[in-house]
Amino acid sequence: MERMLTEKDTQAIQRTVRGLGEAWNANDMKAYASYLTEDCDWINIVGMHWRGKAAVMKAHTVYLSTMFLGVRQEVLENEIAEIAVGVALVILTIRMDDFTTPDGRLEKDMHDRMSYVVVRQADDSWLIRAAHNTTINPLAAKHDPTK
Repeated sequence: MERMLTEKDTQAIQRTVRGLGEAWNANDMKAYASYLTEDCDWINIVGMHWRGKAAVMKAHTVYLSTMFLGVRQEVLENEIAEIAVGVALVILTIRMDDFTTPDGRLEKDMHDRMSYVVVRQADDSWLIRAAHNTTINPLAAKHDPTK
């Protein structure tokens, strides 16, 4: 079976990615939840693994009302690749506003690499089934052997 994301699929995936970012920036947890599958998995920037939409939303609600309150994200890069029929991988590079971690460290000008596995729904929308976030280490990035 030939796989190929259509322009309609790509636009729908972009709407999901953009919508999730807009929901984060607006601290709109209802909108944020609307972009996730019920069974989604989320691995956050420090390796916590949240299983299911309820857990993902509980964690995001807590963090967006504390250390990420008012902290905006900006997508700098966005790549989409189909990995199976109705399944795509999205890789984002995100810049975060400055914030203070729960242990009191100030994080300034953080850049993250986020990956989403998105799946097509019956209505042709695309939702996030899995997410993984990691901090880009600027010192290590200077020594990337592939660049």
